[in-house]
Amino acid sequence: MINTSTFISMIFVLLAILVAVTTPIIIRKIENQGSQQKKQGKKIRTKISKKKTSTSLKDVWEVEDIQDGVISLTNNRYRVILRVHSVDFFLMSEPEQEAIENALFSTAMSINFPVQVFTTTKMIETSSAIQEIQESYQNDIPDSLKEYALKMMEYMDAMTLDRSMHIRSNYIIISYDTSEGFERARGELNRQASAIIDGLRKAKTTAEVLKTDAILDLLYQCNNRGYIFKPSEAVGAGTLDFIKGGVENPVA
Repeated sequence: MINTSTFISMIFVLLAILVAVTTPIIIRKIENQGSQQKKQGKKIRTKISKKKTSTSLKDVWEVEDIQDGVISLTNNRYRVILRVHSVDFFLMSEPEQEAIENALFSTAMSINFPVQVFTTTKMIETSSAIQEIQESYQNDIPDSLKEYALKMMEYMDAMTLDRSMHIRSNYIIISYDTSEGFERARGELNRQASAIIDGLRKAKTTAEVLKTDAILDLLYQCNNRGYIFKPSEAVGAGTLDFIKGGVENPVA
Protein backbone atom coordinates (compact mmCIF):
# COMPACT_ATOMS: atom_id res chain seq x y z
CA MET A 1 0.00 0.00 0.00
CA ILE A 2 1.08 3.56 -0.70
CA ASN A 3 1.24 5.66 2.41
CA THR A 4 -0.15 9.18 2.60
CA SER A 5 3.17 11.02 2.25
CA THR A 6 4.09 9.07 -0.88
CA PHE A 7 0.68 9.77 -2.40
CA ILE A 8 1.00 13.50 -1.76
CA SER A 9 4.50 13.50 -3.26
CA MET A 10 3.22 11.81 -6.40
CA ILE A 11 0.46 14.43 -6.73
CA PHE A 12 2.98 17.29 -6.49
CA VAL A 13 5.21 15.60 -9.08
CA LEU A 14 2.28 15.23 -11.48
CA LEU A 15 1.29 18.86 -10.94
CA ALA A 16 4.86 19.99 -11.59
CA ILE A 17 4.96 17.99 -14.83
CA LEU A 18 1.57 19.42 -15.86
CA VAL A 19 2.74 22.99 -15.19
CA ALA A 20 5.99 22.41 -17.07
CA VAL A 21 4.13 21.06 -20.09
CA THR A 22 1.29 23.58 -20.22
CA THR A 23 3.27 26.76 -19.42
CA PRO A 24 4.96 27.04 -22.88
CA ILE A 25 1.62 26.36 -24.55
CA ILE A 26 -0.11 29.08 -22.53
CA ILE A 27 2.72 31.57 -23.15
CA ARG A 28 2.64 30.86 -26.90
CA LYS A 29 -1.14 31.34 -26.94
CA ILE A 30 -0.88 34.66 -25.08
CA GLU A 31 1.81 35.85 -27.50
CA ASN A 32 -0.34 34.89 -30.48
CA GLN A 33 -3.32 36.75 -29.02
CA GLY A 34 -1.12 39.79 -28.39
CA SER A 35 0.14 39.80 -31.98
CA GLN A 36 -3.42 39.45 -33.29
CA GLN A 37 -4.57 42.35 -31.11
CA LYS A 38 -1.69 44.47 -32.40
CA LYS A 39 -2.66 43.66 -35.99
CA GLN A 40 -6.29 44.50 -35.26
CA GLY A 41 -5.20 47.71 -33.54
CA LYS A 42 -3.18 48.69 -36.60
CA LYS A 43 -6.19 48.00 -38.83
CA ILE A 44 -8.45 50.08 -36.59
CA ARG A 45 -5.94 52.95 -36.50
CA THR A 46 -5.59 52.73 -40.27
CA LYS A 47 -9.36 52.92 -40.70
CA ILE A 48 -9.59 55.85 -38.29
CA SER A 49 -6.77 57.69 -40.04
CA LYS A 50 -8.47 57.12 -43.38
CA LYS A 51 -11.72 58.50 -42.00
CA LYS A 52 -9.97 61.55 -40.59
CA THR A 53 -8.70 62.53 -44.02
CA SER A 54 -12.27 63.32 -45.18
CA THR A 55 -12.82 66.53 -43.24
CA SER A 56 -13.55 69.09 -45.93
CA LEU A 57 -16.79 71.08 -45.98
CA LYS A 58 -17.90 69.15 -49.04
CA ASP A 59 -17.48 65.83 -47.23
CA VAL A 60 -19.21 67.01 -44.05
CA TRP A 61 -22.00 69.29 -45.33
CA GLU A 62 -21.77 68.87 -49.12
CA VAL A 63 -20.69 72.50 -49.52
CA GLU A 64 -19.27 73.23 -52.96
CA ASP A 65 -18.82 77.00 -52.72
CA ILE A 66 -19.71 80.09 -50.68
CA GLN A 67 -19.95 83.43 -52.47
CA ASP A 68 -21.92 86.64 -51.98
CA GLY A 69 -23.43 85.21 -48.80
CA VAL A 70 -24.94 82.22 -50.63
CA ILE A 71 -23.96 78.63 -49.84
CA SER A 72 -23.90 76.37 -52.90
CA LEU A 73 -24.48 72.71 -52.04
CA THR A 74 -24.34 69.64 -54.24
CA ASN A 75 -27.26 68.75 -56.51
CA ASN A 76 -28.24 72.38 -57.26
CA ARG A 77 -29.13 73.31 -53.68
CA TYR A 78 -28.59 76.82 -52.30
CA ARG A 79 -28.84 78.35 -48.82
CA VAL A 80 -28.60 81.71 -47.06
CA ILE A 81 -28.36 82.21 -43.30
CA LEU A 82 -29.99 84.98 -41.28
CA ARG A 83 -28.64 85.94 -37.88
CA VAL A 84 -31.58 86.82 -35.62
CA HIS A 85 -30.94 89.05 -32.62
CA SER A 86 -32.81 88.53 -29.38
CA VAL A 87 -35.30 90.95 -27.87
CA ASP A 88 -35.89 91.69 -24.16
CA PHE A 89 -39.34 90.15 -24.28
CA PHE A 90 -39.87 89.73 -20.53
CA LEU A 91 -38.92 93.36 -19.84
CA MET A 92 -41.84 94.59 -21.95
CA SER A 93 -45.36 95.34 -20.87
CA GLU A 94 -48.17 92.90 -21.62
CA PRO A 95 -49.54 94.96 -24.56
CA GLU A 96 -46.03 95.11 -26.08
CA GLN A 97 -45.57 91.37 -25.62
CA GLU A 98 -48.92 90.68 -27.25
CA ALA A 99 -48.07 92.94 -30.20
CA ILE A 100 -44.76 91.12 -30.73
CA GLU A 101 -46.44 87.72 -30.52
CA ASN A 102 -49.02 88.75 -33.12
CA ALA A 103 -46.31 90.11 -35.43
CA LEU A 104 -44.25 86.93 -35.13
CA PHE A 105 -47.31 84.78 -35.73
CA SER A 106 -48.18 86.81 -38.83
CA THR A 107 -44.61 86.49 -40.13
CA ALA A 108 -44.58 82.73 -39.56
CA MET A 109 -47.91 82.30 -41.37
CA SER A 110 -46.63 84.27 -44.38
CA ILE A 111 -43.62 82.00 -44.95
CA ASN A 112 -44.39 79.67 -47.86
CA PHE A 113 -40.84 78.44 -48.50
CA PRO A 114 -38.63 75.99 -46.57
CA VAL A 115 -36.71 77.39 -43.59
CA GLN A 116 -34.80 75.91 -40.67
CA VAL A 117 -34.25 77.45 -37.24
CA PHE A 118 -30.77 76.85 -35.87
CA THR A 119 -29.54 77.75 -32.37
CA THR A 120 -25.98 77.32 -31.14
CA THR A 121 -23.79 78.45 -28.28
CA LYS A 122 -20.25 79.75 -28.52
CA MET A 123 -17.65 81.14 -26.19
CA ILE A 124 -17.60 84.89 -25.70
CA GLU A 125 -15.16 86.56 -28.08
CA THR A 126 -14.51 90.26 -27.50
CA SER A 127 -11.50 90.98 -29.73
CA SER A 128 -13.47 93.19 -32.14
CA ALA A 129 -14.95 95.24 -29.28
CA ILE A 130 -11.51 95.62 -27.68
CA GLN A 131 -10.08 96.77 -31.00
CA GLU A 132 -12.78 99.44 -31.34
CA ILE A 133 -12.04 100.73 -27.83
CA GLN A 134 -8.32 100.80 -28.59
CA GLU A 135 -8.91 102.85 -31.74
CA SER A 136 -11.08 105.30 -29.81
CA TYR A 137 -8.53 105.40 -27.00
CA GLN A 138 -5.78 106.43 -29.39
CA ASN A 139 -7.86 108.95 -31.32
CA ASP A 140 -10.75 110.94 -29.91
CA ILE A 141 -11.61 109.57 -26.48
CA PRO A 142 -11.62 112.24 -23.72
CA ASP A 143 -8.93 112.03 -21.07
CA SER A 144 -11.59 111.60 -18.38
CA LEU A 145 -12.70 108.31 -20.00
CA LYS A 146 -9.30 106.78 -20.73
CA GLU A 147 -9.03 105.04 -17.37
CA TYR A 148 -12.55 103.67 -17.80
CA ALA A 149 -11.63 102.45 -21.31
CA LEU A 150 -8.58 100.60 -19.96
CA LYS A 151 -10.69 98.91 -17.28
CA MET A 152 -13.28 97.96 -19.89
CA MET A 153 -10.64 96.37 -22.14
CA GLU A 154 -9.22 94.41 -19.21
CA TYR A 155 -12.70 93.18 -18.29
CA MET A 156 -13.49 92.12 -21.86
CA ASP A 157 -10.17 90.34 -22.18
CA ALA A 158 -10.90 88.43 -18.96
CA MET A 159 -14.30 87.42 -20.35
CA THR A 160 -12.62 85.94 -23.42
CA LEU A 161 -10.12 83.99 -21.31
CA ASP A 162 -12.92 82.58 -19.16
CA ARG A 163 -13.91 79.61 -21.33
CA SER A 164 -16.95 78.84 -19.18
CA MET A 165 -18.86 81.88 -20.46
CA HIS A 166 -20.99 81.28 -23.55
CA ILE A 167 -23.58 83.18 -25.52
CA ARG A 168 -26.47 81.83 -27.56
CA SER A 169 -26.95 82.75 -31.21
CA ASN A 170 -30.07 82.16 -33.29
CA TYR A 171 -30.15 81.67 -37.05
CA ILE A 172 -32.71 81.06 -39.78
CA ILE A 173 -31.56 79.01 -42.78
CA ILE A 174 -33.48 79.63 -46.01
CA SER A 175 -33.41 76.89 -48.65
CA TYR A 176 -33.91 77.09 -52.39
CA ASP A 177 -33.27 74.33 -54.92
CA THR A 178 -33.08 75.07 -58.63
CA SER A 179 -31.32 73.90 -61.75
CA GLU A 180 -31.41 77.40 -63.29
CA GLY A 181 -28.06 78.46 -61.87
CA PHE A 182 -26.54 80.56 -59.11
CA GLU A 183 -27.93 83.95 -60.14
CA ARG A 184 -31.49 82.65 -60.14
CA ALA A 185 -30.99 81.12 -56.69
CA ARG A 186 -29.38 84.25 -55.26
CA GLY A 187 -32.21 86.49 -56.44
CA GLU A 188 -34.90 84.24 -55.00
CA LEU A 189 -33.07 83.75 -51.70
CA ASN A 190 -32.56 87.51 -51.30
CA ARG A 191 -36.29 88.06 -51.88
CA GLN A 192 -37.21 85.45 -49.28
CA ALA A 193 -34.67 86.83 -46.80
CA SER A 194 -36.07 90.36 -47.21
CA ALA A 195 -39.58 89.09 -46.50
CA ILE A 196 -38.47 87.48 -43.22
CA ILE A 197 -36.38 90.50 -42.18
CA ASP A 198 -39.31 92.87 -42.79
CA GLY A 199 -41.65 90.63 -40.81
CA LEU A 200 -39.26 90.38 -37.88
CA ARG A 201 -38.77 94.15 -37.90
CA LYS A 202 -42.48 94.55 -37.15
CA ALA A 203 -41.87 92.39 -34.08
CA LYS A 204 -39.01 94.69 -33.00
CA THR A 205 -36.53 91.93 -33.84
CA THR A 206 -33.54 92.66 -36.06
CA ALA A 207 -31.98 90.19 -38.46
CA GLU A 208 -29.38 90.33 -41.20
CA VAL A 209 -28.06 88.04 -43.91
CA LEU A 210 -24.67 86.57 -43.05
CA LYS A 211 -21.89 87.54 -45.42
CA THR A 212 -19.39 85.02 -46.73
CA ASP A 213 -16.83 85.69 -43.98
CA ALA A 214 -19.44 85.29 -41.24
CA ILE A 215 -20.63 82.01 -42.78
CA LEU A 216 -17.08 80.65 -42.75
CA ASP A 217 -16.70 81.63 -39.09
CA LEU A 218 -20.01 79.97 -38.19
CA LEU A 219 -19.16 76.71 -39.97
CA TYR A 220 -15.75 76.64 -38.31
CA GLN A 221 -17.25 77.21 -34.86
CA CYS A 222 -19.81 74.43 -35.38
CA ASN A 223 -17.02 71.98 -36.26
CA ASN A 224 -14.53 73.20 -33.63
CA ARG A 225 -16.30 73.65 -30.34
CA GLY A 226 -14.26 75.35 -27.64
CA TYR A 227 -12.14 77.47 -30.00
CA ILE A 228 -12.47 81.21 -30.59
CA PHE A 229 -10.40 81.30 -33.76
CA LYS A 230 -12.04 83.10 -36.70
CA PRO A 231 -10.94 82.18 -40.24
CA SER A 232 -12.13 85.56 -41.54
CA GLU A 233 -9.76 87.43 -39.21
CA ALA A 234 -6.87 85.18 -40.21
CA VAL A 235 -7.52 85.88 -43.89
CA GLY A 236 -7.82 89.61 -43.18
CA ALA A 237 -4.48 89.52 -41.38
CA GLY A 238 -2.79 88.17 -44.53
CA THR A 239 -2.65 84.44 -43.82
CA LEU A 240 -3.18 83.60 -47.49
CA ASP A 241 -0.66 86.14 -48.77
CA PHE A 242 2.06 83.48 -48.74
CA ILE A 243 0.07 81.15 -51.00
CA LYS A 244 1.27 81.42 -54.57
CA GLY A 245 -1.30 80.99 -57.27
CA GLY A 246 -0.84 79.34 -60.62
CA VAL A 247 1.16 81.06 -63.32
CA GLU A 248 -0.50 81.57 -66.67
CA ASN A 249 1.72 80.60 -69.56
CA PRO A 250 1.00 82.36 -72.84
CA VAL A 251 -0.09 80.08 -75.62
CA ALA A 252 2.09 80.35 -78.70
